[in-house]
Amino acid sequence: MGPGLGGGVRDLGRLAQERPDESVATVQALIEAADQARGDSHREKTLLESAGAIAAALGRGDLAHSARSLYAEACEREADARLADGWLVQVALVREAIQAYERVGNGPAVQRLKDRLADAAVQAEGE
Repeated sequence: MGPGLGGGVRDLGRLAQERPDESVATVQALIEAADQARGDSHREKTLLESAGAIAAALGRGDLAHSARSLYAEACEREADARLADGWLVQVALVREAIQAYERVGNGPAVQRLKDRLADAAVQAEGE
């Protein structure tokens, strides 16, 4: 952890207290930017991950959950988009999506993707 990181978290807390509307607007702007970045999975996921972390640091569990749910969906979209990259890639991407859905408590998505992961793992053995 870098020396400035702790100060940054304190600054977020102070910002949330002093300007709560601006704090929420920042998180919402990151979520909107992520939506506009669809098709660039790295950028989309980075923006959503940042939005979730900032929202959590601000004590906005509702926004954090929303950003993290959108992150999980972005992980799944990336797995769908990269089917042609091979089964080993699918295994890695589907695992990432499962972990993201587990963090937000989306059991049905986790189960659906576990079935997909099992199929991808079997196929990956043959690669």
